[in-house]
Amino acid sequence: MTDQSPIEIYEADGLRLIVPITIAAGAGFNSFAGGTAEVHVRSRNDTAIEGVATITGPLEATAVFAPWEVPAAAYTIQLRAAQPATAMQTILEDDLIVKRSLRPPV
Repeated sequence: MTDQSPIEIYEADGLRLIVPITIAAGAGFNSFAGGTAEVHVRSRNDTAIEGVATITGPLEATAVFAPWEVPAAAYTIQLRAAQPATAMQTILEDDLIVKRSLRPPV
């Protein structure tokens, strides 16, 4: 978790995050190009929801949850990425607050 405020969204808005990836010194590679990514949110009652994550640049990943995909609640969001020859590593873990939207789903 970070020491900053949680990410806050409304149910109807969905979520799109662009996250820079830092590679540890001595990792033996300098890019995540061609790699894979995964993202999920987990609620306090242990319900998990998978989003769509992709590597969008050599040192960047994007995570997306469609509008209305994540119901109003408190979650932990985790984004993980791997270079083709490496194990998954967590590149983002933070609190996520999804607020109830007043407009109905379309």
